Amino acid sequence: MFIPLPSKATPQVKTHQFTQNAVDSQDLPVYGDGSNIREWIYLKNSCRAVDLALREKVVGEVYTIGSHAEKTNLEGTEAMLDAVGADDDLINFVEDRAGHDQRYALETEENRNTRLGTGIHVRKGSRTNRRTLLGLTMPAKDKPIPPSEWRTIVDNVPLVSVDLIVEHDDGVLLGKRENDPANGEWFVPGGTVLKNEARTEAVHRVAEEELGESVIIDEGLGTYEHFYDTSEIEGVDSKHYLATAYRCHLAHDEPTFSGDDQHSAFEVFHPPFNDLHPYVQQYLDDW
Repeated sequence: MFIPLPSKATPQVKTHQFTQNAVDSQDLPVYGDGSNIREWIYLKNSCRAVDLALREKVVGEVYTIGSHAEKTNLEGTEAMLDAVGADDDLINFVEDRAGHDQRYALETEENRNTRLGTGIHVRKGSRTNRRTLLGLTMPAKDKPIPPSEWRTIVDNVPLVSVDLIVEHDDGVLLGKRENDPANGEWFVPGGTVLKNEARTEAVHRVAEEELGESVIIDEGLGTYEHFYDTSEIEGVDSKHYLATAYRCHLAHDEPTFSGDDQHSAFEVFHPPFNDLHPYVQQYLDDW
């Protein structure tokens, strides 16, 4: 299980410790030749699947929660290193332990038509842990804006953001939002632009953070104003975005999409586009 690093905890789980070691340029010990296979699933996605089964499924039915994301320990370690920008020479092969299981996996075929089997990229989860670790150790001037100051910003000024109209399989990739202001809606990937970050740079960062994939920008569609009468921030009852939309496509032919903290699922929508959020509909009309 791939576990997100809590903001006030000392890493004790392998994924936590490996991410910490990679950030600190310390060795990452790997048993044997690293060929042992594990099925990786993000803890929050596993919890989301349990909650979904409790709320929406049949009483007495048995559900298996898996990700179909099998990787060897070596592949998982290499993905973590790639996520934090560390070199493979940090890998330190150590003597294999006795009775080390060669493979763990779970058959979840019966759940293929449900939203239970949802995983997350190891690389993507490592980036999440890396941001937490850096937030704990970086200088104060470089840390994320404190919640109280962020609340003041959102309450008083519009947010500059980018939205990604990602083309895939002759359609457009949308994610089902798990947070306000578009909670429960199928929406395009997007996020705020950071200070000193070009909007095109923000597009690539958002794609990596939300999709775990790289994208190629095809064209800019212009800037749109979005007004919401709700917010995920306590004490703030509205949000205002100045969003620049970019049409882009995935850099890889066979991507693997997965849920994250902001999305319960991803799906490719094909024309005609109906019953979508008005702001998404506006993008697709211009697309």
